[in-house]
Amino acid sequence: NLSTILDTDFQQFPYKYYTMQRYPQHNCGGPTPQNTNISYYLSHMNVAPYLNWQQEGMARAQELNVPVLMTEYNTVACGGSNISSTFAASLWAVDVGLKAASVNFTAVYLHTREYGVTYNLFDPPTPETSTSPDWVTGAVYYSALFLAEMTDPTGSVIVDLNLNNSNSSPETK
Repeated sequence: NLSTILDTDFQQFPYKYYTMQRYPQHNCGGPTPQNTNISYYLSHMNVAPYLNWQQEGMARAQELNVPVLMTEYNTVACGGSNISSTFAASLWAVDVGLKAASVNFTAVYLHTREYGVTYNLFDPPTPETSTSPDWVTGAVYYSALFLAEMTDPTGSVIVDLNLNNSNSSPETK
């Protein structure tokens, strides 16, 4: 919890930035109804609560002029699940990336792991043949491309327009 850390007087140290990691679900104990249900990822309404769990700490970091980075996010922790390789996962990752920019994250990074993990941006044909053709592109690779084009390292203005009350209305898709 970032605000708890800041309460312990960590702001006296000249940190260049604070970092966080966050996943909406985990697969650490294997597949469950929660980590294999795609419906969570289809609603824009779930993005703000996912990102705002550190809202107080983020505000305090901003007052201290210390950037906050989400150094790791993706669909399902511990290697992903059946959700991670879907088009819905791509759209959700874009939604999170844009919303993160609108709530003052300085940067967010889609996490990728060793060969064969379902939420990877891409995989070689095998770990031993990384120079061969036939690479596999993961769903969130396209999210990363889109976010790279939509944001600018010198600054971008990203605003959630809340079209059709999409931040709070479950009827809005």
